[in-house]
Amino acid sequence: MSNVIDLDRGATRQTPALVDRFIEVSGARPQDQIIIAGAAHLEHLIMLTRRGFARVSCQSPERSPHVPNSKADAILAPAVASEAQFLSILKDLGSNLRAGGTLILELLPQSIIAGDTLRPLLPAMGMSLEPVGDGLWRVQKQDAALIRAA
Repeated sequence: MSNVIDLDRGATRQTPALVDRFIEVSGARPQDQIIIAGAAHLEHLIMLTRRGFARVSCQSPERSPHVPNSKADAILAPAVASEAQFLSILKDLGSNLRAGGTLILELLPQSIIAGDTLRPLLPAMGMSLEPVGDGLWRVQKQDAALIRAA
């Protein structure tokens, strides 16, 4: 169990809708490598594989092993409850995101994320942040050429 994200939240009726929204806003394709942030989101993994995504894994942001050549095209982070958890996911899983890849965060209703505070921090990490509605935020990792040009 990760100490980064409260993983006691099991699958709910909203889980299929979140998976559908994740696919929509991330642009994920069935051949993409997908990481789900958190070790107890097995239902999300099952739903993605049922939709044809064969390369899906769950990783705890803080304790995930480094697997060579395992850069993710997209990361889904369900049930993010605080800015600290968001930053931990960025720090610990963001390096697993391929250039041009997307991280989708589902913020819990009680979570407080100060987008205006985070937006200035992300360019140094080569990332941008935008809300996409329904409590979801998209973090896009820029291509290395764009980071050098900036």
